[in-house]
Amino acid sequence: MNKTKLILLDVAAYLGSGFFLCAFIFSIFVSDPKYINIISFMPVLAFILGVISLVFTFVYSHKAYHLFLGLFLILGSVFVFLCLKNIVSWTIYQWWPLLGVLVGFSSFFAGKYKYKKIKIGYAIPSLSIFLFGLWLSLFSFKIVKISFTTVALIGAPLFMILVCIFLVALLLVQQKYKNLVVKDDSSDSFDDDELTVEKSGE
Repeated sequence: MNKTKLILLDVAAYLGSGFFLCAFIFSIFVSDPKYINIISFMPVLAFILGVISLVFTFVYSHKAYHLFLGLFLILGSVFVFLCLKNIVSWTIYQWWPLLGVLVGFSSFFAGKYKYKKIKIGYAIPSLSIFLFGLWLSLFSFKIVKISFTTVALIGAPLFMILVCIFLVALLLVQQKYKNLVVKDDSSDSFDDDELTVEKSGE
């Protein structure tokens, strides 16, 4: 894939991310129905650009970050659209932790697509984000009857400590089992794409 097409795909993915971010922010601060109908077009546009990114990833670029952005835009846009239209029972204030679930899910499949198998050094961070989103949703949906402020003050430092312990443990395990280390066999740089095009043309 040449550099121009890759740049256009990047623009589509980042533009879709911009539409998604605006839709998410507006869904929090805007409640007037006449504005909601206008804002609802943003996740639709983000969804379309996400589909384009996903399709062109499989057909042309084969880049993990394009797959991640495309998959996240599709899932996240549906999520925000449902919240904006009040199709789901709860508001964005309850649903927002599930964005972490979507990030973890998309990241996991992007890593699997890139390496053609599950790499523990890549899958564990994705799983951590996924579980952290689920953990926060327990409090946002009031499944656990504890103030979210208390969770933030106590849970956040505890979570950081656990992450540090986990990273040290993972480093020690990686030193013993080298196959856990993620080796980037395929670069995502423009130079590699250009070299591939040049070699194929020789």
